[in-house]
Amino acid sequence: MSNLKRGIIFALTFVLLMGLAVPVLAVDYNPGVSVDQWVEYGNYVAPEEEDVVNMTKVGVTAVSGKEVTLSEYTGYRDGTDEIVDKVYDVEAGTVDGEAATFPGILIAANLNEGDALPPVDLGYTVNTSETRTYLGVSRSVNIFSYTEVGEGYTVSDTFVYDKVSGIRLEVQTDVTMDTTTVTYSHSITDTNIFEEPEPTPTPEEGVPVEYIYVGVAVVIIVVAVAVVLLLRKR
Repeated sequence: MSNLKRGIIFALTFVLLMGLAVPVLAVDYNPGVSVDQWVEYGNYVAPEEEDVVNMTKVGVTAVSGKEVTLSEYTGYRDGTDEIVDKVYDVEAGTVDGEAATFPGILIAANLNEGDALPPVDLGYTVNTSETRTYLGVSRSVNIFSYTEVGEGYTVSDTFVYDKVSGIRLEVQTDVTMDTTTVTYSHSITDTNIFEEPEPTPTPEEGVPVEYIYVGVAVVIIVVAVAVVLLLRKR
């Protein structure tokens, strides 16, 4: 095979791979919350022998690029409490720089069914998107479910997130050992995120995906024309 043909094959392969990569690049992970927004959780269900949480309040104290700082207050039924600040990176899927095992309180905003949930190497995706009612308000939500089966046990998790803000609305974990199932769950009880009507998502700044497709098509055409001209000269 001549060097010319090798070059042509390499160029066409590179351009085609660029075209295949476009759908992946189309997912943009950005925070959907702002400073001073907050959410409270209650309705905690857990085995009585554990340190049962009575309520949790999470407030946004800072937003910088892909990172959101949350102040998390937890009150326990025994009267004790604690406040912890955590930094969530919605693109990397990390909490305080460590990769999350499961999605936490916050994920990226405006994800759609089938989109990967960071850290993407874990293989988690948004299972479904639908509309649900919370606190009397109809909201678009993203749902992630996961089941782990081990020797003598099964763990099933379901996380529900507000689509526009990316904040978690409820979670339920069912742990089954032999014939006994224990449920852990909690849900939103109050928030100021719903105070304004749910906005219509707007495209992020940058090159629209449609333009990228057109650009790839143009490059393919240019390469094809160049190949024809080179072959004619040969």
